[in-house]
Amino acid sequence: MHGMAPAFRETTLPNGETIAHLNEYETQFLYEEIYVQEVYLKHVAMLPEDAVFLDVGANIGLFALFMCDRFPRARVICFEPAPQLLAILRHNVARHGERIVVVPEGIADRPATVDFTYYPDYSIMSGFEAHAGRDEALLKRATARHLERHGIATVDDRILEALAVSKLRQTQVVKCRVETLSHHIARLGIDRVDLLKVDVERAELAVLRGIEAPHWPIIRRVHVEVHDSGELQQAQLLLEVQGFSLIVEAAPQLDGVGVFSISAWRP
Repeated sequence: MHGMAPAFRETTLPNGETIAHLNEYETQFLYEEIYVQEVYLKHVAMLPEDAVFLDVGANIGLFALFMCDRFPRARVICFEPAPQLLAILRHNVARHGERIVVVPEGIADRPATVDFTYYPDYSIMSGFEAHAGRDEALLKRATARHLERHGIATVDDRILEALAVSKLRQTQVVKCRVETLSHHIARLGIDRVDLLKVDVERAELAVLRGIEAPHWPIIRRVHVEVHDSGELQQAQLLLEVQGFSLIVEAAPQLDGVGVFSISAWRP
């Protein structure tokens, strides 16, 4: 019926909060990363209660929910291009009202309309730089590491292959609008960014390159995930040129699979 709210699959998080989501295993992965390991606060000494966060690659909104619960007057700008995720994201953040702004666009180094590949069975690997073979190989390595951490050291390679392929078999390609981060910083009148979080499946460099010179000084901290050593070197250099100090680590839950997290801050 026209005007009825969409039906969502719901889950209750370990902290007691009920949210809408897509896949239980993805939500568990994100909750562990954001709420339990607190990866986005790991190298952050102090943030103000009214901190401003930019979440590039918001998915279903767990980062925004965590930050708003942790910082009583925080403001979060969520960027998410996938139409399939936007309704869930908006539903989850609605209780925070104007504290969380959802921007239904991707972020890149120039404005455009581009193809976005969406994996309904593994949405956190969706992106503008999706590549079936490369994504399956990454998911295969990540699954093996996950099983190792839970005491299962040897799994037949064919089983790992089948698991990865099954998660990424379904694909939906949609046209999405992308803009630069500087465009939105200017449009929204943002004069301070306490933490910029970027997790966009191999499109991170384009996000960083779309930040214009006048806006770099207002960004105090950056947390970016990159997917190979070449991207890592380029992202490190870009951030160091902008005056940031860095810590580079294997991404939590993805150690040993070639995914790295960069925590950057202004001294």
